[in-house]
Order: sequence, then structure tokens, then C-alpha cells
Amino acid sequence: MWLWLSFQRYALLLALVAASPLALTWWQMPAAWWAWSLAAVVALRIGAVAVAVGGRWPRKLRALRVATRRIELGRFAPADVRRYCGDPCFRVVAREALRRAGVPAAEARRLVRAYARELRIEASELVVVDHVGGQIRRVSAGQSTVLSLPPPPASVLSPDHP
Repeated sequence: MWLWLSFQRYALLLALVAASPLALTWWQMPAAWWAWSLAAVVALRIGAVAVAVGGRWPRKLRALRVATRRIELGRFAPADVRRYCGDPCFRVVAREALRRAGVPAAEARRLVRAYARELRIEASELVVVDHVGGQIRRVSAGQSTVLSLPPPPASVLSPDHP
């Protein structure tokens, strides 16, 4: 039960936020039909996100089972959870896997924060390949790097090449 509550905390929080416009309308303007309509639209939009987040439970459980199996076989490394740190919902899985692997809590939090930062930087990278100019331009964290492309193989430049 604790694991389910831990993994579903964001979905539960979103469900509470979705219910709040309805509760506020009931408390402040119970007879205003327009307020109920507006509250229902807001609640449905937020509720849909809560359902989507809650629907991730099977994938979270599977990811934890895979990590647990790797721990049991001695093939687990803390870097294995890196791919789960890009999504706040899956960071819970990463922390639980690290806990099961015996990583101290402070170290697990530091690792998850570091991996999340790395993934945020990678997600914001832009790579432009200029075949005519023979360059690769990579923009990451506000810095631009230009690399030269290697020359094409001679077989590509030959007139007999299709």
C-alpha cells in the first residue's frame, strides 16, 4: 500500500486540485449555474491529467521490478536509474530503486537531482548539421560549439556511385 501511495502521490495531488474548483463553487456560489459550468470545465481538464498520471502505475511498477531483479542479480548500478529522472513522476521510482540498492538517502537525492539536471540540459540541446558547409553546430546551455564534418568517402564522390 505504501508503494502505491508513494508512486501515485502526484495523481492524488492532482485529483485534489481538480476537486477544489467544485468544492469552492459549492462553498461560495452553490446556486450560480455559470460558476458550476466553469468549475466543471476546470475540474475536468485537471482531472484528465490526474487520470493520465495515475495510469502510469503499471509502467512504474515494471520499472521497479526490473531494477529489483538487477539488484538481486548484482547487475545494478546507480546510473541505471538515470533514464527515469527526466519525469517527476518517475523520479519516485528512481529513488525507490536506489533505496532498495542500499544507496544512502542523501546520496540518492543528489544522484536523482544530478541526473534530472543532465536530462534537462540534453532535452534543450539543438544540433544543426550543415552538409553544404561541412559543419555540425551544437547549441547547449547557451553555448554554441561548431565541429567540422569529416570529408565524405571517395566512393561517394566518384561518378560511378548511384
